[in-house]
Amino acid sequence: MELSESGIVNVVHDEKAGILLVTPLRQGYTRLELTDCCLLDENSVLSISVVGIGSISVVSMDRVERTNSIEAIVKLFDTNDNLLDVDPNNLAVYDLSEAVFDPTILSVRLDEQRHLEPGHIRYSITGNTIGETKIVFQAGKGSQQVFSASILVQAFAPIRLNPRDSTLVLVSSIQIYYQGGPQPNTNVIHTVEKEQVA
Repeated sequence: MELSESGIVNVVHDEKAGILLVTPLRQGYTRLELTDCCLLDENSVLSISVVGIGSISVVSMDRVERTNSIEAIVKLFDTNDNLLDVDPNNLAVYDLSEAVFDPTILSVRLDEQRHLEPGHIRYSITGNTIGETKIVFQAGKGSQQVFSASILVQAFAPIRLNPRDSTLVLVSSIQIYYQGGPQPNTNVIHTVEKEQVA
């Protein structure tokens, strides 16, 4: 058993179990060559690449109604810019955390990890009070710590109509006001349930 470069992985041969236990030590690339002294065949070669988390991307809507939640998908990429195949049952190994600049406006928590594409981690962002703040996701520790770009999320008040109910006489009209919704760009689309009535 021979490594092309030492110090990248530690290899231990367990003869009873018939396995090789490979433990990463630092980032890098090495080749493990196995020689069977009983056979004259060519040696078996295993290429080993040890990578770390190189970048984090976040996909999320930028607005949430107060007391409601939206989904944020976090993707981890390795130092070779490949999407990491994240183990949803062992997320602690990635040292994931999030920082909300103003936690009175938004709260973030790790959400259910079922029915996700490989490499995706689901978080839930909840609007606590009206306002906007930034969120940053991070992974790793110390010199290996990596941060996502910050995302700006606005928590807005629910849209309310005034008056809520009204009775109209034929050929009359009424003005209905609304308040709340995302600010400053509230795009209100209205619909009438029975267009032949009103």
